[in-house]
Amino acid sequence: MIELDSNYWFGFITQNQLYNWGPLFGIGVNFAYGNNSFTNLQATQGITADLSTYMLDFDFAKLALFHDDKMTRYLALSGHYTSFSNSMSGSNPMNGLGIGIDSQYSFAEAVDLFFKLNYIPNASSTRLNSAWGANSEIGMKWFISPKAAINVGYKAVFYSGRVEGQTTGTDSTGKQVAVNVNLRIEDLFHGLTLGGSYYF
Repeated sequence: MIELDSNYWFGFITQNQLYNWGPLFGIGVNFAYGNNSFTNLQATQGITADLSTYMLDFDFAKLALFHDDKMTRYLALSGHYTSFSNSMSGSNPMNGLGIGIDSQYSFAEAVDLFFKLNYIPNASSTRLNSAWGANSEIGMKWFISPKAAINVGYKAVFYSGRVEGQTTGTDSTGKQVAVNVNLRIEDLFHGLTLGGSYYF
């Protein structure tokens, strides 16, 4: 899995700074891409399919719940807008606002550990109903310069939605009949990540 992210933050808003919206403004952009190959071993002839998955995540607000004076170690709530798509959803991605937890722990001058967990309660899609999603990541950032870092971690993304509709089928007599479709589609996408971060 390949991942790139970029961040521009004035800072974090803290619980005792709620009257001051200045530190709230900023944006973080994260893009992840992965490709997996699946083989159906139960079929008479093995069937192999490739599935490509894309995820674009914008985090636009952070509220620090616990932190040190320099914000090198913190636990924060974060606001997100996420777009998720794969080979099955095609040009109909699942988009939605979400809330998350963002944490960082700096244990060396050039190394940060981080953990993220986001929940998207309502991911709109033209093909799926009652769609929702969640994603989580844990990893390490190694800063090769004051503004650039190499990321290594593990990421998991889960999305679920329901397909409802009606199609036509043929019964045992060969007559065309209406068939109601109600399926739950779930996608779990996870793996090691390698990427980079840049801070403006």
